[in-house]
Amino acid sequence: MASQDRSGSNDKLPDLSYLSTLFFTLHIASGHVGLPLLVIILTTSKRIRRPPSVINLCITWIVFSVSHCLLFYGGYHGHYDPPFALCLVQAAMIHGAPPMCVIGVFILVLHVWYLLQPPWHPFLICYTNNVSPFVRLALVVLPPYLVFISICIGVVLTGLYRPSSVVSSLGLYCTIVDMDSVFSVPVFCAVFMVLILILNLGTLVQYCWRWYALMKVNPLFSRSTSLNIWLRVFIFSLYSFATLGTTCRTPYLRLSEGHVACSMFLED
Repeated sequence: MASQDRSGSNDKLPDLSYLSTLFFTLHIASGHVGLPLLVIILTTSKRIRRPPSVINLCITWIVFSVSHCLLFYGGYHGHYDPPFALCLVQAAMIHGAPPMCVIGVFILVLHVWYLLQPPWHPFLICYTNNVSPFVRLALVVLPPYLVFISICIGVVLTGLYRPSSVVSSLGLYCTIVDMDSVFSVPVFCAVFMVLILILNLGTLVQYCWRWYALMKVNPLFSRSTSLNIWLRVFIFSLYSFATLGTTCRTPYLRLSEGHVACSMFLED
């Protein structure tokens, strides 16, 4: 199966190998150096305390970055016919990584909303009294990786069944041009990004409402909202939009892969 010619599919995809230096530099600088250092600082510093959702989100983006560099590790970047096993593993990881990251962002936003709720909130009372700390930690940490593994298994099975659909896309990394895989991942990510933006908006409205209520109760309370808080909200909102663009990738590339998938489907 692995010996089937995959060059025909590659010819229909745009060649972006000229961007390989920039592409791998950004991934290595951020996902191989910057984020691991941040995780080490967050986990070892006695002065900085961060919830598991923040650390877990950083780890998911490290996996995202590593998944895009597998051909680079093997010395096959820019090649259009790398070893099938390596190409299949990277295709599976690349399709599983965006949903993993978007679930990580969703859990982080949900955690921020959770922290803003009053102690007497019915959900908090039920959640705190009936769910053990270990289970709570598992609910924060495990979902992104369960989604990642599930999608990886599906892509691997598809690639083994149709080896010709596994291609070294764009001269940068391997992907799979199966009809279901090409569009299901962006749709999955887009749905959760809409939920993330709704939660972001709800959290911001709730914060503003509580600030206004405090102003009414205590007129001496400062009328100037902390710039640091608003800056964090603004940056996180921009980050959410950036995540949507990253996880869904560009419409042009997805349409290119979709065109190849349709062509292969009709040829069969």
